[in-house]
Amino acid sequence: MPIASPAAPKSTKAKARIGKKAVVGYFSQEMSETLHAIAQQEKTRIQALLGESIDMLLTSRGHEPRRER
Repeated sequence: MPIASPAAPKSTKAKARIGKKAVVGYFSQEMSETLHAIAQQEKTRIQALLGESIDMLLTSRGHEPRRER
């Protein structure tokens, strides 16, 4: 009688994160609160605000923006 092979483990990574890397920074409570307030006012996510900020940095340094949000 053949022995069943174990099932492949399911990925716990969200599909939107596949092929992406985390870029992390630690900031003050005030910075966090300000970013949350801006995101709420603009009805967007902090990820989108950070993507916009990184694009501005890249552009100011002579690189093409990535437009990842």
